[in-house]
Amino acid sequence: SLAVSNQVELNALGVRLASALNAWMDATKWIMDNVKCNTADVLTAAVPYLNLAIIVCGGWQVARSALVAAERLDANVGDRNFYSAKIATAYFYADHVLPQSLSCSETILTGNRALGCVTDEMF
Repeated sequence: SLAVSNQVELNALGVRLASALNAWMDATKWIMDNVKCNTADVLTAAVPYLNLAIIVCGGWQVARSALVAAERLDANVGDRNFYSAKIATAYFYADHVLPQSLSCSETILTGNRALGCVTDEMF
């Protein structure tokens, strides 16, 4: 697994993926808690929530490919450059894409607070 890997890249991916998953779970809980009483807030969160889901699911997929690549490298099977590139790509995703999940979650949790200041007369 990522958490117990002896590879720095896989450990970093595990930490970032866990953080992103927690952000997604927090956002999902907020949506479930607010869907009936604050519908406008929940509707405002729709696009950031989809982006969050995409980021986390993408992280899950690159993590799966990185684990397979590490297994193949450890077994000295197949194209080492290809498998090394898989791990490097996953590491990049961990450092540059997964952190975006936190900002998506924060956007969701603020609801439509900013839109409450906008009136029809402003248009």
